[in-house]
Amino acid sequence: MNTNKALQERLANSEELLQRKTSLLHQACEKQCKLEQELAFYKIDLKFDRLDFSKHLGTKSNLNQRIANDSIFSTIKFHNNFIEDSEETKSTMADEQHRYD
Repeated sequence: MNTNKALQERLANSEELLQRKTSLLHQACEKQCKLEQELAFYKIDLKFDRLDFSKHLGTKSNLNQRIANDSIFSTIKFHNNFIEDSEETKSTMADEQHRYD
């Protein structure tokens, strides 16, 4: 009978330890998620910091005029860059999703 009580106490202690470690793991996962989000925003900020928006701060017609004056090749290049950035973002998001699954 004594061994039964000892085993039950040991099981209770193990369950308590497991709950504490699960809680710590959950907190660590939340912190990692916040840090990854902060890193993603930092990377976005870096991309926008490299761009010069001063020449694009005009009106909407300025953008339309620029598009009308651009050659078809520069328009295609712009769209290709946009598609590449979109695909890179999608693959990064998919990689992060697989990491959490």
